[in-house]
Amino acid sequence: MINTPLFVGQLVKLSPLEPERDAETIARWTNEPEYLRQLTDGPAQPLSTAQVKKQLEKATKGPGGMRRELPFAIHAHEGGNMLGSLRFERIQWSHGDAQLRLAFGAPEAWEHGEAAETLHLALHY
Repeated sequence: MINTPLFVGQLVKLSPLEPERDAETIARWTNEPEYLRQLTDGPAQPLSTAQVKKQLEKATKGPGGMRRELPFAIHAHEGGNMLGSLRFERIQWSHGDAQLRLAFGAPEAWEHGEAAETLHLALHY
């Protein structure tokens, strides 16, 4: 029997994105150029809390079962602060294939191993 939690590492833990909880934090990050560069190759555009909440609601309320997108919040293992987000996009369940989008908004998570551990957790999913 495996006793290793699927979404918990030594530095980070993954949880579902929750529009009510996470929209304000992500909206604040959209005012930071470093965060915006991670999200899109299009023009950078800061977003309001309401805009982010609407996007998160759309992403988290997809049809059940064979969803084509799975979004997660990345939290610090110690303290629980939100550090960023992880999304599996364009999922092809029958092929075991997906695109992965990873963005860290919290500067304290840059270059300390959180991204590597998040990728490790995602790839083992």
